[in-house]
Parts: sequence; C-alpha cells; structure tokens
Amino acid sequence: MVRFNSMPTSNIKRNIPTQTKCLACGDTLIIDPSAPGRLKKYCNDVCRSAFHKGKRPQAENLPSLAELLDTLDELSEGNHSFNREITTIKKILIEYYKSKK
Repeated sequence: MVRFNSMPTSNIKRNIPTQTKCLACGDTLIIDPSAPGRLKKYCNDVCRSAFHKGKRPQAENLPSLAELLDTLDELSEGNHSFNREITTIKKILIEYYKSKK
C-alpha cells in the first residue's frame, strides 16, 4: 500500500495562475493551486454580494414607463374583465418609476 504525505496536484490544478483579480473591486487575489475547493473569485462576502447586485439590468435596458402603459392599454382593450388589475399595475409602475428618479 502506497501512502502519500500530501495529496498529489492534478494536471488541471497545476496550470492555474497563482494570482487573479477580484471580480468586484479588482484587487489582486493570491491563489494556492494546491488548496481544495473552488478558486477564489472575490476578496470577501462584501465583494461577492456587490458583484451579484451589480448584475441587475441597467436602466437603459428597461422599457420606458410610456411603453409599459401603452402595452397595458392594449391588453385592457381586448379584455374588460381585467381592468381593475391593469389599473392597479399601472399605479404600481408609475410609483416605481417616480421613485427611481
């Protein structure tokens, strides 16, 4: 039976760079290729959280309030049974867009 003092490093782990940058703040991270588990992507939990919050759609990708209201008007023209719900959605959208300014 052969015993190893330490676990052998696989070929994949040997080719890993020893430094990378934090995806959130850009600080240098030191990587130990022999360390178990996943590779570091962030400095800490604060950077990880900030990075993921930044992944939300940008304001230019969101439709304008006028476009949303026009779409809701088109939906209400064909179906009068949802007028109350559509009116409520319009009010919520108007409040949301006013709060973003």
